[in-house]
Amino acid sequence: MLAANVPLLLAAVGPSASRSAGVAFAHVDSGRALASVIPETALTMRRAADRPGSAINGRHEPRAPALVAQPHSMSVAPGQYATFKAAASGTPKPTVQWQLSTNSGRRWHNVPGVSQATFAFMAVVAQNGDDFRAVFKNAHGKATSRAVTLTVDSALSAAVNSPAPDAPLITEQPQGHAVQAGANVSFTAAAAGNPKPSVQWQVSTNSGASWVNVAGALSSTYTFAAGVGENHNEYRAVFTNALGSVITDPAILAVNYGFSANWSGYVALAQAPYSSASASWTVPTATCPASSTSYSAQWVGIDGLGDDSVEQDGTDAACINGVAQYWAWYEMYGDPAVNSGNPQTVSYPVSPGDQITASVSLVGSTWTLALADSSQTPAWSFTTAFPSPSPAPLQASAEWIVERPQLCQGSSCSLGTLAQFSPITFTNAVATATGSSQSIAALDGVPVEMTSSDSNSTILAQPGALDNTGAGFTDDWYASD
Repeated sequence: MLAANVPLLLAAVGPSASRSAGVAFAHVDSGRALASVIPETALTMRRAADRPGSAINGRHEPRAPALVAQPHSMSVAPGQYATFKAAASGTPKPTVQWQLSTNSGRRWHNVPGVSQATFAFMAVVAQNGDDFRAVFKNAHGKATSRAVTLTVDSALSAAVNSPAPDAPLITEQPQGHAVQAGANVSFTAAAAGNPKPSVQWQVSTNSGASWVNVAGALSSTYTFAAGVGENHNEYRAVFTNALGSVITDPAILAVNYGFSANWSGYVALAQAPYSSASASWTVPTATCPASSTSYSAQWVGIDGLGDDSVEQDGTDAACINGVAQYWAWYEMYGDPAVNSGNPQTVSYPVSPGDQITASVSLVGSTWTLALADSSQTPAWSFTTAFPSPSPAPLQASAEWIVERPQLCQGSSCSLGTLAQFSPITFTNAVATATGSSQSIAALDGVPVEMTSSDSNSTILAQPGALDNTGAGFTDDWYASD
């Protein structure tokens, strides 16, 4: 415990478990948003650059199961097969057990012998209205799918017995996945049609600009070992019969090979230099146990990975002595002419659930940092601009990050507690490289998960797969370390 009136500094390192915080890699916030909470303590926030390469080290981290594909309710005729499918990631690979409820979910029972991701059986009228769900487990936890309902309708029998010719119709879209390099990944799609349609999987390596058939991928599920070079590939299925063809939505593959002690999100490196980065997100809700103190920051920025400058802005959701606190900030870390190179709190209100848009850009020799909150009454926007410092920032990376801080007393620093935050969905996450604004996927952005710095490597926060736009993802809290 720190004594009263002893300066307490909060820092956030880049994706690295060790660094010289408080010297070359630390930067200090004004702390105005916290001063009223603990007035007797000089409490401030710091966010920081990172050391080269620390976000690009691959390893298979132990992780609890996480749902990547949910089952869907369905209607069938008596005697027709009902099929439910679910999928979950996790290390080690989770087991699956399907469960049944015959009383609208009030009580659940394991279905004996059903321990595969796909559960198929011949339906009978007595099963009408039954609910089903899948439970995935490994040594680190469990994840339960949503409950889905089976409708067994005798009125469908005529259509089953005498099906009319019909062109293919998509009944299941493939879902995006985020997996570790070397892990197996499966994309599944389905389509109805008479005659039964054939299927051909296709892949795009250029954000959907062109597609090629995957040799031998001719079944409803396409499974393969994900390689680093397949990061951000898109996959889709083409179903064809004599009456036509139909194409599924594309699903994006994110190959996780970044890990960090305090960053969770996406980092773009491959197409530097970057002249702008921007995104929108909803301010998360911080869950604050009594008397607890913990922190989280959400931001976009340029640099900070392998250099000593960061141009960034964003929001914070924190717990101070059990009270949730929210604020916005910007920073030109490494530029002593801008608030001594430290973060600066923006004097506008921020609340959980607010819609935030943030951007950082360089035009000519001027950096512009902008924040806007469209949910407050009145809505507010903030823009500030500064001449580029000397030496000029490298513009070597662009980031979309959820971060936890580091606690410092003098020059002694240790990672702080990550606040429990509600899921944060980043949208319109783009950056400008070589004069063109592009999505995370088009920029070959790397997903980075936050893990504890101890030997357990507990997952603290993790980004999901990119959505179909290639510019959106959701970051989830798992633990506070």
